[in-house]
Amino acid sequence: MSDSIYQTHKPAGGSDGLFLKLKDGDSVKMRIGTPPAIYEQSFTNEDGTVTISTRYAWAVYNRSEERAQVFSQGKSVFNQLADLVDEWGEPTEFDITVKRTGQQLETRYSVTPAPKSVSLTAEQIKEIATIDLLAAVKGHWLSDFDKSPPKDKVITDIDEPVNLDEMPPGFLT
Repeated sequence: MSDSIYQTHKPAGGSDGLFLKLKDGDSVKMRIGTPPAIYEQSFTNEDGTVTISTRYAWAVYNRSEERAQVFSQGKSVFNQLADLVDEWGEPTEFDITVKRTGQQLETRYSVTPAPKSVSLTAEQIKEIATIDLLAAVKGHWLSDFDKSPPKDKVITDIDEPVNLDEMPPGFLT
């Protein structure tokens, strides 16, 4: 008897706790352990239409639960992390606290740098490394798609062909 897909497939976000899930009022201190991955998530609305959302994910060390997990969020959390880079450095260099407030369409996240960050131990780094982030979110490294030219380079050939097959589906929408 061959293995059934129901025996071999593990749905993302299952009860194994691989994905860090925040509920209204939760506040979690974590250290980001990887560069961001990017992927799309689709939702079927009540009227049957499908909404596609661009998501970002990181393998993190959850200080609250003392374990490595996948942390996945939308552009608001990504933008809040990006806003910290000038003053704090790369998000892998300091701890952050993420707080969720609200529910459904009223959900908001706040990202705050931790003034007293603690470096990851060798064991915590190894635990983060065991997470196959791209497989978990079925995504790509963001750095593979951020092909912005250097600021000092002027683009003169705007007719150069673009290979859309190299972009994740919906990336340009």
